[in-house]
Formats: sequence, C-alpha cells, structure tokens
Amino acid sequence: MGRNKKYGNIILTDEDRIELEKLSKSQTGEYRKVQRAKILLMSAKGMLNSEIAAAIGMHPNTVASIITKYISAGKDHAINDAARPGKPNVISDEEKLWITSIACTKPKELGYAQELWTYRQLQKHVRTHCKNAGYPGLTKISANTIYSILDSNEIKPNKINYYLVRKDPDFETRMREVLVVYKQVEMCFDDEGRLTIDMPKTVTLSYDEKPGIQALKNIAPDLPPTQKHGTVSRDYEYKRLGTVSLLAGIDLLTREIIPQVSDTHKSSDVNVCMVCVLKASRNLLIVYTNIAMRSIRHLWYIIGLTRLTISPQKILQRLKLIPSSDIWHNIYTNILRTDY
Repeated sequence: MGRNKKYGNIILTDEDRIELEKLSKSQTGEYRKVQRAKILLMSAKGMLNSEIAAAIGMHPNTVASIITKYISAGKDHAINDAARPGKPNVISDEEKLWITSIACTKPKELGYAQELWTYRQLQKHVRTHCKNAGYPGLTKISANTIYSILDSNEIKPNKINYYLVRKDPDFETRMREVLVVYKQVEMCFDDEGRLTIDMPKTVTLSYDEKPGIQALKNIAPDLPPTQKHGTVSRDYEYKRLGTVSLLAGIDLLTREIIPQVSDTHKSSDVNVCMVCVLKASRNLLIVYTNIAMRSIRHLWYIIGLTRLTISPQKILQRLKLIPSSDIWHNIYTNILRTDY
C-alpha cells in the first residue's frame, strides 16, 4: 500500500481490491461507501483526482481526502466515517428495557384495538405512561428514537413472521416414508429423464386441489387488436357463476395429467379421477395434499366402483396410512394395494 505522489494514485492490496470491487457493485450498500470504493478503484487504475471527481460528481479535494485516508490508515478508515462527538445519550439502559418490554407486549393486552404496534402508537403510549412508570425523561421521545432502540435489538413489533408447530412426535419417521416415495420414482429415470425400467404395475399419482376459484363469464365479447389499441380489449363488466374447485393428479412415471373441475370440494369428487386409474392398474400409490379423502369409507367406495370383490378386512390389512401433517402443508401419503 503506497502512493506515487502527493494526493496521487494508490496501490491496492489483493484483499482490498476484492472487497472494494464487491462494495462498488452493491445495490443495497450505503451510497457514500459505494462512491468511496469507486474512488479508490479509479485511483488504483491511474486516474487523476480531477478525472475521478468529474466521473463521480465530487469536489477534487474530497477525492484527495479519501485517497489520503487510505494511504494513512487503510481501507476501513477511508470507507467509514470516524465517530463524531455529539449529544450524550440521555436514555438509560433501564428506560430502553422498559420500551422494549412494551414493544414485546401485544397492544390488545394493554387495551388497544390493533393487533400490532406502530411506532407512532408506541410513541404515544410511552409518552402517556412514562411518568407513572418512573421514567419522566421519556415524555418527549420521538418515534425515530423508539425505532432505533428496537432496531438495535432486532425487534420489529410491526411485522409478523410465521412458524410451524410440530405436533407429530413421529414426524421424522413419517417424513422419511414420504420422501422415499419420491426417491423411488426418481430411481426409475436416467439423468436425461428417460424411463429406464418397464412400466411397473404400481401407479404413483401426485394429487392436489385448488378450491374456491371464481368462475367468471364475460358479458360482452372481446375485441381484437386494432391500430389504435394494440391489445385485446375486454369489457370490465362480468357475471359471477359461483366458485369451482380444480382437482388434478399427475402420474409421476408417465407424466400424464388427470384434471377435473368440480362445483363442489368433497371427497367424492376425487373418486371420479381415481376410478380410471384403478381400472388400469392393480397397485395405486396416491400422494395428495389437503384432500378430504381420509377415511377408509371413501377408499372402499373407490374400490367398489371397480367391481372388485374385496372384504373390509383385506382393505384394513392392505391399506397403509402415513399421515405427515407437518410436511408441505398437511401432506398425506396413502398406499393402496389391490393385487389379489
């Protein structure tokens, strides 16, 4: 690290160059730090201070100051501002702790109607109750100060993050059983996606549904594109025809999609799709999500439609339910074998 002449070019170390190039291309970094990184890189390329100032849009003296800081104390000193003396912190740690405890309490528990805090509401609450709590110095606290106190502890009382509660003690075991299903299908294909085995008798069907889709009908016909309007024009008015459910299954081996649109969302709607699969196969492996078909009675109905003479005892013996309620929004794997 050195310089060629007073306020002249600098020589960057390899480590500094890598960090400065990364910082100069940052889209989220502080603007002043990005600009300073660009100045140091331009100087290392041999550009004059006046040329750097014109390219960056700064005064040449500012460019020279940043270069001088790098020469005297290194990259961190040139990029970051030194700590400046200012007004001493008048908010004690005890007062900060009290503010944080309020932010970690739901507003409803303190008599407010909203579910989450806003910084303005926190400010109003702190100013109103600080004297009774023994902190009269907070009567003029600003919302920005409250934000800074909470942000230093990475607390954001105005936001929600969702988490998943594991209620199944056998989660790990059932998760493996579900993943084995997909691994077995994967082993049937080569790296280019071609089936490497004869078509097995077992059909692996991945099934899902989308309920509550609005069925809308246009009142006026669509207008084709014209020279004046280059897009298809559609009338804003439409007629509501209720809601429908889209149920679809995909055969993971043949990649055949079996769609069905239904006015209802019941387990019997799934039967129509499953019957055609069962008639063509002796073994059926169904992987489905959030479908109401979760009882042996519904499965018996499906088998009954295939006109197979099977006793309920054999169904109980050959039906294996693997509930995995914590995997991918209530995935259930049902293995139904009818090979007799």
